[in-house]
Amino acid sequence: MSSLPLDIRRQAKELIETGKTSAEVGALLDIKPGTVREWKRRYMWDGPEGQDRPCNDDMDTDQVPAEYERVMSLDVMDTLDWIRRMPMPRRIDAILKRERALELLSKRAERVIGGLARSHGQQSKVIQVNSVTAILSSHESSGCGVT
Repeated sequence: MSSLPLDIRRQAKELIETGKTSAEVGALLDIKPGTVREWKRRYMWDGPEGQDRPCNDDMDTDQVPAEYERVMSLDVMDTLDWIRRMPMPRRIDAILKRERALELLSKRAERVIGGLARSHGQQSKVIQVNSVTAILSSHESSGCGVT
C-alpha cells in the first residue's frame, strides 16, 4: 500500500472505532495485526478518551526537538529532575546521552588546559632565556667580560 504511515494509522483508528478487530483491520489495510494491536495500545484507541485522541503521539513527532533544546539549556539539577520524570527506556537513553556529553566536555577541557600549560611552559622558558641574555649583555657592557 502506498499510503503514508500516518494515513494508515488514521484509517486503522477509524476501522477500530467501527468495531472491527485488529486482524480484520490488518487484512483490510495490508499490515500485520500485531501492528494494529500495538497502535491500539500505544495510542489508547479503545479507552474512553481514545475516541478524541489523535492517531499519532505528539511526543514522537513535534515536541522532541523543542524538548531537547529546552533540556540542553537547563543546568544539571534541572536536567536530572527532568530525566527522573521520564518513562524508564527514555530515561536510560537520556542519562547515557548526558554522560556522553559530559565526557566530551571533560575531554575538551583537558585538551584546553593541557594546551594552556604547554604554552605557559614555553613562555616561562622564553622569559628565562631573555633574562639570561640580559644578564650576559649587562656583564659585557659593564666590562666584566665573560670568558
